[in-house]
Amino acid sequence: MKSQVFHTLLILALFGVNSLISSCSKTNDDEIIKTPTPIIAGWHDTTDYFYQFPTPISLNLVMDNSMLFSFAQDTISLQFDNDNFDLFVRLQVINPDSLIVIMQNEILIVSCFQVLSNESLRFAVDYNNCGIGHGQYTTFTYVKAFNYNEAISSNSNWTANNNNEKWQNLYEYPTPPDGLISGFTGGPWKHPTSNFHYIGFSYQNHLGWIKLDVSNIHNPKFVSYAIKK
Repeated sequence: MKSQVFHTLLILALFGVNSLISSCSKTNDDEIIKTPTPIIAGWHDTTDYFYQFPTPISLNLVMDNSMLFSFAQDTISLQFDNDNFDLFVRLQVINPDSLIVIMQNEILIVSCFQVLSNESLRFAVDYNNCGIGHGQYTTFTYVKAFNYNEAISSNSNWTANNNNEKWQNLYEYPTPPDGLISGFTGGPWKHPTSNFHYIGFSYQNHLGWIKLDVSNIHNPKFVSYAIKK
């Protein structure tokens, strides 16, 4: 009788240990966050969703009444599987022949190219650390300009989720020309090293790129995009 009781207790104990191990293993598996698969700028294959705009999308700039600057804002709809998400784009180009610009003696007027999206989409970014005098420094954040064949991965710097409701600069172009802030570059898109650069983005843990024609940086065109499935 004692032997039978002991045997029963041993089975229950082993069952309890195995259940505990199984439970812990399941919890650990559930907590694993998958690292998104890198994507190469300009490349796409069967593992990617790819779309090329029939005609590259440009922004329709309209000159303001004072003839000071031209301005445009538009929305570009991107698709991933059955999901659509919007990329908001804003462009402001200063008229260099404006009397206001010619007489301006402080950096108050800025040409800029900006993007914005909802909290589900994040942008790969670069940082520009600048001296502002008296030993003080400030940091400007810009959307990174990827070159063709450059890897976009989770190792890139990314906008935080709570920053995606604000406009992100691809470039800033002060008037008069920069130089008053030590080390200020205006962003990686200000002086393109190629006719085409790529925005790197992350959407719901899937990495992607957006191809831009920047042969005229004051008239950029959206050419195509791809995102990992």
